[in-house]
Amino acid sequence: NLIVNGGGGAAPPQNDNCANRAGITLGNTPINTGGATTDGPVHGTTQLHNDVWFNHPATANGQLTISTCPGSSFPSIISVYSGSGCTNYDARLLGFSNSSTCGTNRASITIPITTGNNYTIRVGGTTTTARGTATLNLSFTPDVISCDSVDFNNNGIFPEDQDVVDFFDVLAGGVCPTCNDIDFNNNGIFPEDQDVTDFFNVLAGGACP
Repeated sequence: NLIVNGGGGAAPPQNDNCANRAGITLGNTPINTGGATTDGPVHGTTQLHNDVWFNHPATANGQLTISTCPGSSFPSIISVYSGSGCTNYDARLLGFSNSSTCGTNRASITIPITTGNNYTIRVGGTTTTARGTATLNLSFTPDVISCDSVDFNNNGIFPEDQDVVDFFDVLAGGVCPTCNDIDFNNNGIFPEDQDVTDFFNVLAGGACP
């Protein structure tokens, strides 16, 4: 009979490597780095050991906070990269953190994100033996959208009929070197009917929605 001793140990998680990173949305996600290996690069003198990987697709502009604040059984560290690839990590690095005000072993980092872009998230331990379970939390604060001044042509006179004339001229594709762009409500969508509605609402003394 053949008897084999040894072996065992935790199997690596599915998202152990960047190429197999898991999609992650806002809220809490349990993670386990017990069987994870280290495949990401060192940044300066900082390494994320026994790392696991995620991809977050941004659906709005704002601030994304990534943390292990809900709890971590090991000293955790988080790094974030722009895009969804697995190359050029240093050039894509948006930041990393192995500390937080929310408690021992926890890490937290906040980055600006842009709708339509992907962000690669890497979570590991601060030492070669740092591994275990944690809860990864993603929370989002949207940018505050504000309307432009009703002085559309920036001539210092407002409200005036010429602002209305110039607004519709630019809306129709005309050129006005001193005018604001046609995205009056700064929501990133233009041209649209809502820009016209918001322009006349502010012109009449109303607030920008």
